Amino acid sequence: MKLRIKCAGCGFFRVASPEAVIGKLSAETPMPDGLLISQIAALIKGPCGTCRKSAWRVDVLWPDQNTESWRRTAASRTQG
Repeated sequence: MKLRIKCAGCGFFRVASPEAVIGKLSAETPMPDGLLISQIAALIKGPCGTCRKSAWRVDVLWPDQNTESWRRTAASRTQG
């Protein structure tokens, strides 16, 4: 699973793991327990580097289990 942090103003986005996003956001202040995905956008400080708007949206990107790369990764995990 990955998180896509997207500017609703211009469409610029970055993709990161949930751990990386929480680590970056909690560098200044600790994150509350039970943080919801819908609450992450409000915690992002600063405007978009492209359009200078602060209209953030956070989406969850689930891996597609019907791809060859997913099958290879799953096979490598089971082989140890």
